[in-house]
Amino acid sequence: MITLVHIDDLPSYAQSVAAGIEKHSPFCVWLIGELGSGKTAFARQMLYALGTPQDIAIASPTFSLMHSYPTPQGMVAHLDLYRLKDHDMSSLFLDDQVYAGFMIEWPTRAQNHPLIQPTHSLHISYVSEHQRRYVWKHHQ
Repeated sequence: MITLVHIDDLPSYAQSVAAGIEKHSPFCVWLIGELGSGKTAFARQMLYALGTPQDIAIASPTFSLMHSYPTPQGMVAHLDLYRLKDHDMSSLFLDDQVYAGFMIEWPTRAQNHPLIQPTHSLHISYVSEHQRRYVWKHHQ
């Protein structure tokens, strides 16, 4: 589904996507787009829509590679693999915890890892300063 979204409408768009994704557990959303396209902004709104408490600040995992957030369905991992070295996912300890879902920026850097095969993908492209084009796809 292709949607043009104004930045101010991102929370309601994320809410509509979250309503459909909660049925897929565990889920894995690949967030695909250029630097600065809004992958982290979408992940933040999606996590809030999934039930992460609003008082928890959701920041980019650019340098830590991964942050985990509580939701009523369980923990959701937000990964940014842009700086992942040598396709080494072992440093992330993904096997040490059960996750309700994953939201992954730059997923192709570790696309063969069995835990991060997409159930959904979102391609984000820049339209203007305040507008993005979203292409949402359900896999499987």
